Amino acid sequence: MKVFVKLYLGMMVLMVLSLLTSSYFVVKTTLDRNLRHEIENGLTRHNMLLTSFENNLIIVTRNQNIDDEKLKNVISMTKGTNDLSIIVFVDDMVKYNNTDINLTPEYAEEEYVKYEKVIQGDRTYISYYSCFTKRNVKYTFISLTDITSVLDENNSLRHQFFIIYLVVLLCGTVFSLFLALHLTKPIKRLRDASERIANGDYSVRITKTSQDEIGELTDVYNTMSETIQEKIDALELSAKQKEDFIAAFAHETKTPMTSIIGYGDLIYQNKLSEKDRCEAAEIIVNEGMRLQALSLKLLDMIGLNNNSIMKEEINTSED
Repeated sequence: MKVFVKLYLGMMVLMVLSLLTSSYFVVKTTLDRNLRHEIENGLTRHNMLLTSFENNLIIVTRNQNIDDEKLKNVISMTKGTNDLSIIVFVDDMVKYNNTDINLTPEYAEEEYVKYEKVIQGDRTYISYYSCFTKRNVKYTFISLTDITSVLDENNSLRHQFFIIYLVVLLCGTVFSLFLALHLTKPIKRLRDASERIANGDYSVRITKTSQDEIGELTDVYNTMSETIQEKIDALELSAKQKEDFIAAFAHETKTPMTSIIGYGDLIYQNKLSEKDRCEAAEIIVNEGMRLQALSLKLLDMIGLNNNSIMKEEINTSED
């Protein structure tokens, strides 16, 4: 997998996870806060209604048995002009219910307020349960708080976040694509330059476009290319010098070898006078010594290449 694909997919995965995580926690935190606020408000209202119901019950009944008519008066006094959802049980029998929700009193406990979520059709409620006993009669008081608007608001918030998520994801996709191309473009130039060097073009250089790690890598790469170019030039110069030396050495040995061969053949195939034979032999000896001198010089040059030369500064102005 190419670096461009890895970088692009990595940024996309990171962006998607970040958006999903942030939107989830924002929506969840908002919903929890609003629900907690509604539950606390509903609990406060329930306690106020329960206290009012108990007081009104004492006032209306005046320690007498309660009938349905008196109970309606108590509930009316408790509700006042407010549109409240209330269910009242007397000895586990429903005596008042201004809702279309059927609940049971078994969930209620004395000295405690318990609540639960109730779904009725497309509406959602929080129901609060309380019970108490007066004159051996058990009263169960239930009030309901409609939280449908809170849930609708949360759904609307989710929808808004979904739209924002799509817009940000689209913009992030385009941005990630251009960013990945921008970051991997120098690497592609390095790859192309490496291929040219591998094919023998040592003069290639890369233009530095940034001051980051890629720019530093470009400097190192250019330095490497210059070093390789210098080494190649040095090798070519050395090879040229060796060719020139071999050509010059062959030329220098050609003349004495021609003389040696020529005069040797002359002595071998002809009857010469003692004087001519001595002159020819002298020439052969001189040319042989010349070849020997060339050989010794060659050995000295080989020795200079194999041994390190001690260098020291001298004053050339001294006599």
